[in-house]
Amino acid sequence: MAATCKVMITTRNKYACERMRCREIVELKTLSYEESWSLFKSRAGDAVESPTIRKLAQKVARECAGLPLALVVLGTALKDKSSGTWEAVLMRLKRSKEVDLTGVSKQVIQSIKLSFNFLESEAGKSCFLHCCLYPEDENIPKEKLMHMMVGGGLLDDVETLNEAQSRVDLLLDHLKACGLLLQGATEGYVKMHDIVRDVAIHISAATDHAFYVRAGEGLTGWPRTTESEMRNCRRLSLVLNRIVDLPPNPIKYPKLELLILSCNKRLSNIPEMFFLHMGSLTTLEKGFRGGFQTL
Repeated sequence: MAATCKVMITTRNKYACERMRCREIVELKTLSYEESWSLFKSRAGDAVESPTIRKLAQKVARECAGLPLALVVLGTALKDKSSGTWEAVLMRLKRSKEVDLTGVSKQVIQSIKLSFNFLESEAGKSCFLHCCLYPEDENIPKEKLMHMMVGGGLLDDVETLNEAQSRVDLLLDHLKACGLLLQGATEGYVKMHDIVRDVAIHISAATDHAFYVRAGEGLTGWPRTTESEMRNCRRLSLVLNRIVDLPPNPIKYPKLELLILSCNKRLSNIPEMFFLHMGSLTTLEKGFRGGFQTL
């Protein structure tokens, strides 16, 4: 007798199910208020039951609109915070503007952005943003994150690579505890939820961060960008594409500090003058000959 099996697909896009002619489409509803409050309390801690915070916490939980990711991330970020902080967060949630990220609600976006803003160290914020340089659902090597942080001069008071790795490991543990990262396939890796990654890319593309991420998009050539688009770019990731050749003429990326070209298996060489107008470049991951190179 031939074996039979069923395949279950989860997606944020109902049309994806329809295009794949799924036999049955089951919509996962948002959590009820009771379920939301229970999940939120489990992350925010017993302090939400205090007389000065309880009503504020309930209002914040309602602003999350029954979305588990928003409840987890924001609840964790607000744990042990003062009533003044709760009031400020509630006001920001009520005033939040729409951000155009397909399939992602404004409640989730604002929750992740607030959690990011609550990170106390700039190194922690940088470590989080560097995770979005990798493709969706990718296991992100902790060692590669360490090399990027070191190459970018983002770790203070470290003298050896072992010390730098220990510092990055602590930052990643904190980001996991905040609900912003997930454990990877093994101890040496972390992962980023796809929605968290979407928001991280949105944050990182802002002028002050100046990331440009085209990872895992199947590019066969150098991305089409304008000079004004890349004038302030400092981090560029083209990892896991199908790029064959790099532009033969020098391209002007005057502020670019980090360039990731790894996992473009058909890319075998870099033109001699390619880096001529990249005077700020300090860290390069070529991929076809090995790991990171600090310039």
